[in-house]
Amino acid sequence: MSNGSTSAAAASAASTMDINDTAAIRATHYAHFEPGMHRMNHGSFGAPPKCVIDAQLEGYMRFLAQPDRMYFDELIEGQGLDAVCTDIARLINYPNHKAITLVENATTAAVIVAESIARKFTAGVYARGDAILLFDTTYNAVKNIFIDIVERVGGRLVIQPNPFPIASDDDLLRALDAGLDACGSSKVRLVALDHITSVPAYLVPVTTMIARCRARGVDQIFVDGAHAVGNCPSLDLEAMDADFYCSNLHKWMFAPPGAAFFFAKPSLQASLHHPIVSHNYKLGLPRESSWTGTRDYSAYLAVARAIQFYLSWNKDVENATQSPFANMAIYRRNNAMAVRAAQMLAAAFGTQLPTPISMMTSLAMVELPPALGLLDNAAAHRLRCDLRDRHKIELIVWVNEAATPRRSFIRLSAQIYNDWAEYELLRDVVLGLIAK
Repeated sequence: MSNGSTSAAAASAASTMDINDTAAIRATHYAHFEPGMHRMNHGSFGAPPKCVIDAQLEGYMRFLAQPDRMYFDELIEGQGLDAVCTDIARLINYPNHKAITLVENATTAAVIVAESIARKFTAGVYARGDAILLFDTTYNAVKNIFIDIVERVGGRLVIQPNPFPIASDDDLLRALDAGLDACGSSKVRLVALDHITSVPAYLVPVTTMIARCRARGVDQIFVDGAHAVGNCPSLDLEAMDADFYCSNLHKWMFAPPGAAFFFAKPSLQASLHHPIVSHNYKLGLPRESSWTGTRDYSAYLAVARAIQFYLSWNKDVENATQSPFANMAIYRRNNAMAVRAAQMLAAAFGTQLPTPISMMTSLAMVELPPALGLLDNAAAHRLRCDLRDRHKIELIVWVNEAATPRRSFIRLSAQIYNDWAEYELLRDVVLGLIAK
């Protein structure tokens, strides 16, 4: 049996394994993890299982064996990259895979959007002072992209605070209205929304917010779904009606790092270009993105195996393949684990959950006890390093420096390799730090 068929069999075999048998999952799919490390930060880097790593290595070695044939005959003429886009389009329920472009990460997608906006300012299509609305919870890299690319050509960036802690979706809708109001008489050319915010982490009602933007005359909406694919209760891009959408596949869809996608409505494709200009310039964004210079395609070649692994945990695999988000065993398990862990930790710490359960995904925020005395993010970083180095616990620690008084939180993740004892260990370690 070849490596490829071996890794395919391993991916399919997941369906016969108990999704709650963490020891077996670790031994079979994650034996490459650092021994003894309690990884509760899946949201940052993800974690491809062994079968996906094997598929990536197989693709990498095939490329090294004969790169010309691999690129020209298989990936381009043989439509190998096109097939990956077809798989992704099915996953997000969009009928036209030609609207999907493979990119390295969500950051690349944000640059594509920002540069398309900047070109309109430069060409005089947009007027100086026309507005771009972001939020203080917008991922910092995305904020920096728009500051660098759009502000210097005359765009006006409006950054609206989002409340945190947050009580309901209505809080975010009020913040959106306040942000649009803050744009004043400026024409709002773009609103950038998160599907799931990073830190603090919560699920955003993007479909409702997009409809609100349309009703208020916003030109275009970009949704950063970096944490969304594989980590939200539903995802229907056609119903959502975003102009632009991107997601990493390495976070919650088990693909290797370097696999992400960017969606743009077909009517907008002609105005988009990859930020690295190369031989395929003006041949369409998917072709431009397929050749940005000599590169490693192996992460893309493992996407199909990653999707197969994700879907293989569903009991009704055939139905799940047609509508993956109708029967997501992994998401249901991880969401339940994250919610239960957040509730347990908040009770132990004597704090309140900062988001409603309905806004939690496989990520959850928990307020830390004030007795820890974390007053800024430098102190939060020191605690994070201490948890990693002394206790082998990996997660994000964050201080809301905008709040008065300042409050500190952890962002925990739940994934199929996490077991309940890890969250109990986290509880005991934090309470032990207070006791000292």
